[in-house]
Amino acid sequence: MGDQGLKLALEAANAASPFHRVTGFAVAEADQGSARLHFENRPELLNHAGALHAGVQCAALDTVAGYAAATIAGPVVTLQFTTSFLSSAKGERFEAEGRVVKAGKNQLFVDARLLAVRDGKERLVATATAVLTRVG
Repeated sequence: MGDQGLKLALEAANAASPFHRVTGFAVAEADQGSARLHFENRPELLNHAGALHAGVQCAALDTVAGYAAATIAGPVVTLQFTTSFLSSAKGERFEAEGRVVKAGKNQLFVDARLLAVRDGKERLVATATAVLTRVG
């Protein structure tokens, strides 16, 4: 499932981001109005309690929301972003999913989820809603 052309475009954008090289974000899937990324747990991404740092969680959610919006609108920037942390983000790897809820003329409304994968089981650890706008 997914659109290989959209995935390749997002992979190119992802590879151009120095920050994404630090976090290890990788595009897993892309389709019209949705995207999925994944990354491995690494010590430098953790907080003092051994969980994924809240800043990295927000970055993953914002990135996947932007990627989902970009599959419809091309380049976008975030106007508003709200995050809910649901449980401690501990896992071997993480998956972030974004889905466009509504695409207007200039603004796109996106829901995103972050899942921790531990012992082969996914657990929802954070959600976000974002409003993005087309660039240009």
